Amino acid sequence: MRLDLRLRPFSNHADAGHALAQRLADDAAVLTGEPNRVVPRLNDLAVGDQVAVTGADFVREIRRAAPQAARSRARAAIEAVRTLRAAL
Repeated sequence: MRLDLRLRPFSNHADAGHALAQRLADDAAVLTGEPNRVVPRLNDLAVGDQVAVTGADFVREIRRAAPQAARSRARAAIEAVRTLRAAL
């Protein structure tokens, strides 16, 4: 897959992956009560690793969170991942 190909509404596939990584990081921050932190925009080839790391952090916080908060955040995150996957 070419990470520099356009994927609307993003500039390219890598930007779409980075947006997902940021969303997962933001959701994890909400669950912990911490402020959102910016996921740095690195080289296109690092995007997969960023999604993996922020996804793992998110799953860890889902396991610690209250059930209702965890369920709604998890559903929204799964839908975001599925949407991006379908677009690729």
